[in-house]
Amino acid sequence: MSLQSEIYNINKENNFSSSCIVRFNTLTPDKFFITAQSHLELPRIIDFNINNSKSKKACHYHKDFSNSNYIYFRNYDIDKNLKFLIPLFQCSLFKCSSCNKIHNAKSNQCCDLINSPIEIVKAKLIKITIPDNENVHQSIEDNRKEFLKLHFPDLTDMIIMR
Repeated sequence: MSLQSEIYNINKENNFSSSCIVRFNTLTPDKFFITAQSHLELPRIIDFNINNSKSKKACHYHKDFSNSNYIYFRNYDIDKNLKFLIPLFQCSLFKCSSCNKIHNAKSNQCCDLINSPIEIVKAKLIKITIPDNENVHQSIEDNRKEFLKLHFPDLTDMIIMR
């Protein structure tokens, strides 16, 4: 799979890996859109899901001259052949680009949001998934479904959470 403009591609150097996780005004492969006015919280400790194995990693972030955000983390437990990562954001405010509806924590889902681009207005990075190279498309779909479940839990999820 070739991801456009190298967003989400993992670059490895010695014991560290890096990847562009935010490029302003660019639609990501998982159909998220972040503008320069978006407010993003990028915590130092992030949950990582690497080939279905879960761990926490300390991360550092840097911006380039175009204000794209890059994440840096140690790669001692990551297969050197893995090439992509997929960030998951928990949004307190986002906009469905199909319906133009702004959602917050108490909003009702406007449409299925599966194929709709989503503009992130205010969010926190909560997880990074690094899938097998053969499962990148499926992992992008799963990430989108997890995003929807996180923001619009169904009745059974709400009962389990209580």
